[in-house]
Amino acid sequence: MGFTGRKFSAFLYFVLFSFSAAMSGCFFIADNGGSSGGIKNSYPVILLHGFNGWGRDEVGGPKGHYHWGGYDDLQEIIKKSGHECHTAVVGPFSSSWDRACELYAQLKGKKTDYGLYHSIANRHDRYGKDFTGKGLFNETGDDWGTTDNRKKIHIITHSFGAQTARLFAQLLENGDPDETNYAKGNSAYASDISDLFKGESGTKNLVQSITTMAGTNNGTTLADGVVKMMPFVEELVIGLTALFGSDPDRTFFNFYDFKLQQFGFTSIGPDETYKQYWDRTWPKVKLFLAGDRKDICVWDISPDGAIEMNTKVFAQKNIYYFSYADCSTHPASLPYALDNWERHELADANSCALFFITSPIMGSYTCNDARYHGPWAAKDYEFYNMPLSARVKIDSTWWDNDGVVNTISQKGPFLYPDGYAGKRDSIVDWDGVAKPAKGVWNYSGVFENVDHYDITGMEIFWYDRDNYKNPKFGKHPEDWYVKWADYLATLED
Repeated sequence: MGFTGRKFSAFLYFVLFSFSAAMSGCFFIADNGGSSGGIKNSYPVILLHGFNGWGRDEVGGPKGHYHWGGYDDLQEIIKKSGHECHTAVVGPFSSSWDRACELYAQLKGKKTDYGLYHSIANRHDRYGKDFTGKGLFNETGDDWGTTDNRKKIHIITHSFGAQTARLFAQLLENGDPDETNYAKGNSAYASDISDLFKGESGTKNLVQSITTMAGTNNGTTLADGVVKMMPFVEELVIGLTALFGSDPDRTFFNFYDFKLQQFGFTSIGPDETYKQYWDRTWPKVKLFLAGDRKDICVWDISPDGAIEMNTKVFAQKNIYYFSYADCSTHPASLPYALDNWERHELADANSCALFFITSPIMGSYTCNDARYHGPWAAKDYEFYNMPLSARVKIDSTWWDNDGVVNTISQKGPFLYPDGYAGKRDSIVDWDGVAKPAKGVWNYSGVFENVDHYDITGMEIFWYDRDNYKNPKFGKHPEDWYVKWADYLATLED
């Protein structure tokens, strides 16, 4: 069975359900080491969310819940500490490519251009949301890369934001050969191809550092596990489309925007009947849910999608890369929670409620390894119609997780196909004190007893804001980010 709309509906339901169940717990306060070298740059900090993320004006905004900070506004806290900071917002369910294009458009204050070659190949519109006059820096974004304080940026990512930022940096530095080659045979496209795809001097050296927090650098087994877990049907997506699309006042869009305009997911027009809206939208819904679609987050965040990306996207030699991992599981003490005489992982007691479901699934999931026979072992052709022999091997080293991302995946890109002889990223252990290297992954280890939502400071219950009992943590997660912004300012060009 391939990856059908039915299965993606289950994934989408899971993600939406997480709003009501997630976001409780604690957070770490790490020792970032500090620097005796003093301030070396004043580049802005860009906060980039992962899948299921949202913007500052969504989920209630100031009266609701920020993705970065929960009840607290992390962006403004970092600003008050003396650092320029902005929150980017990209498609929560879109592919790494589409999200990278949306990030570029926001930074430059332009209309989102997904590229003509990419849009044709992936059956969606070339253009998306227009950020003209609404750029993160100013109305035009012209000062990014030109003025001293905005010569470069620091990007701090969460979850799927890691893969987005990696691809974004590579496009800035090298462009994309598919787009440039397509432009060579199309004079009209050659005249208006986005600078993001050219790899010319105007987009080089614009990123100082990338920090990944619980990043999906090698994917997450939850992408497959959720497909196995929730057998919901396409009617769910139909209902959601009707809910947020047939609202002319955009009430639901203002609460949560799926940001899939490139696929035709737009609200009903002022002179459009419900039948006209549905006749226009439903074919686009079916196209988006096509079983072979890989231009979507569920492919990119799977280990099978990540290994494909790792052979094409690499750390750039002029950028600092930092990775922080987390874990909120422990070995099961129950005798039946064994596979190959290895103990499954269960959620820690203070984890988000949703992760009491997802953590055990990820903590027992295996793929393409005959030693394991547990209930969550992958089967032939259940994911993108792939045989097990063609899929990434997943064993017990992947069982530690934070409820959404496997801990081993977070350290940096290491998955490559068997026999692969091409370029690879390097991952080095970094103690937070030694001078970090550019062009490699400076890995800072694992923050234990921290789940996937803790790491951005989200709490659903007010009392959780000060309920951090781990001695490695501080009272407020925002303090860690302020210290990290301080450290990023000490990095030399």
